[in-house]
Order: sequence, then C-alpha cells, then structure tokens
Amino acid sequence: MNLVYRLLSGCILTGITFSGLLQTPVYIKAQEPIIDQLKVKDQKLLVSKNESLKKISRPRSLRLRFSPDGKVLASANEDGTISLWNVNDQQCKIVKAHKALVSDLVFSHDGKFLVSASWDGTVKFWNLQGKALKTLDFQNNNNSLSEYEALLGNEHSINSISLSLDDQLLALYTRDGNSGLRSIDGKLLQQFSGKGFPGGLILFSPDGKTLAIDNNITTIELRNLDGKIIKTLVGHQAAISEFAFSSDGKTIVSAGFDGTVRIWTLEGQELQTLKWTEADPDHAWVIAVSISPDGKMVAAPMGMVRLWNSQGQELRRFPIESPPAMTTKVMFSPDNQSIVIGDELGRINLWNLDGSKIKAFDSSQCTH
Repeated sequence: MNLVYRLLSGCILTGITFSGLLQTPVYIKAQEPIIDQLKVKDQKLLVSKNESLKKISRPRSLRLRFSPDGKVLASANEDGTISLWNVNDQQCKIVKAHKALVSDLVFSHDGKFLVSASWDGTVKFWNLQGKALKTLDFQNNNNSLSEYEALLGNEHSINSISLSLDDQLLALYTRDGNSGLRSIDGKLLQQFSGKGFPGGLILFSPDGKTLAIDNNITTIELRNLDGKIIKTLVGHQAAISEFAFSSDGKTIVSAGFDGTVRIWTLEGQELQTLKWTEADPDHAWVIAVSISPDGKMVAAPMGMVRLWNSQGQELRRFPIESPPAMTTKVMFSPDNQSIVIGDELGRINLWNLDGSKIKAFDSSQCTH
C-alpha cells in the first residue's frame, strides 16, 4: 500500500484498497480521483485513467521551498509547472518547467538560483524570475513520454535532488535506484546502488559532508561522499514519506506511513517518537514533516497539522481549511516565525506559529 501511495505522489489519495496479492485490480478512493484502477500484470503496473476528472483551478503542490532569505516561496507542481511567489506582496509567476510532474525543488544556498527535478528525467536550473539557465537530461536522449509515463514516471524519473553547501555538487535519487553524486554540470562523480522505488529521497547534511538516503523504504542510510554507509536509521515500520536535517546537522526528523514522526541523532539514536493517536485507520499515516530552523520545533500533519517541541510535547494544532482536505506539505519559514501549509486541493497558506493565518497563496491567480 505505502509504495503505491508514494508512487502516485501528489498526495491526492484518501485511501487505497488492495485485492489479493496485487493479482487483481487495485481500486483507489480519492476526493479528486485521477485513476480508476491499478493492476499488476507480468510485474508491470497497469493504469486505467479516470477520463472524467474534474479539473481544479489550482495545480497540486508536491514540494514547497523557501528561498534562503525567505522572500520567495516556490511550489513544485504535479502538472509540470513551478509557482514562484513574492512572499511579501504575493505576486506570483507560473513557470512551465517540465513535461511531467515536478518531483523536487531546491534553492541554491546563495539564493541566486533554483533547481528543479522531474519524472521526465530532467534537472533544470532557473533564476528567481523563472528564466531557464541550464538543463541536464538523464532520459538517455529519449524526449518522448507516454501519457502514463508522464503520470507515473519511468526508470529515468528523478524523485529527489539536493545541493551541497557550496552549490557545486548535486545529489540525485532516480527511479532505477541509482542515486548518485554529480557536478552541477551533470558529470557523474559517485554512484550509490540501491533498490530504487518511486519516492526515494536524498538529502545533503547542512555541512555538505553527509548524504541521507532512504534506499530501503523504511530506513535512512547516512553515507559519506565516497558512498560508504556510516549509519542506518532503523525504526519505521512502513515507508518513510519525508525526512529533514536540523540546521545544525545534529539531528534528523522523519515521517512515515506507520503513523509516526521520529527524531534521530546522526549516531542512530532515536530521541523521540511522535505517534498518531486518533482512531482513524483510513488516514493513520504521516506524509510530511518539517523541523524549525532553530531545531526546537517539529511540524507534521496528523489530521490537523501539529506543532511539537523537541521533547515531544504538543504545542499547537493548526485549523483545517474548508472544505477539508489532506495536508500534503509543511515547511517552516527561514526566520523561524511562521509555517506554510499546502493541501491536496492546491491551497497554500502561511500561518503564524500562534495559529493565526497570515496570508494565502493562490496559484490560480498567477501569471504565466
């Protein structure tokens, strides 16, 4: 279940029902269903698309990122676009970036450019006005994507990217499991073999000396830049949905489909486990997590988005928007004063940490 949920990304599903051992159709329940049916045949995933999908006015966000100075908010969208907002005046521009969903975004540490990755097998560099600077193509010169490849990806799809502290190294996690380290010109410097799955994440530590990779779905590997495994974080009982380093690089926070958020040291010690407590088996998973810049707070959606201190004490719950929808992304602002929350209907809101809403970012009002 967890693998298929992450495969579809976007977090638009509200439930998945399996029949047998994936030998018969898998039906999906969703508030805005994009797929009627999944079926496995000859070890391949077959998809029946719902042609009667009612289009919503906003693209669904898969990633939210603040620029280092907190002045720009970027959204990676499932329709292949990137939304760029000026946080102060909410002016917005939509960039037609990729041929398939934008799986990840990262700002350079100097705040001068933005890098996007996509299931179309490309990595693209942009200035903060949305002008394309450079493209790295890992699709083996195959520029054609079928409708289902654009939706579900293929072996060349890129799930996750991260930049080193000096912005000279690019870490990638690809669908075929070959996560790697490259120069920003695309030259392969180091390759890390793994199992590969459609949601694998890779992340540089803040000092740029360590890589965190969830190669085995339920564990996080910490590797040095030569690829040697330093430590493996073991504890989640189901797929890991997201993880992040604290800004001092001393801890990692992870969220998973086992309904937990876990806080770790880099030595592998589990400091805290925050558990889903409501009796809600249809939604007992945690699909996003963020740690505050000062390392003292953690936010994650468990029904409502909840805020904890680093000792595991719940501080606050943020209200659910109307109509209610699953929260897909949370992110603290760089100044440690606010939090941005995105949901499956494409709504993105900025909140003060006291629970009062500051503003909404509406991509349906953006210019192209």
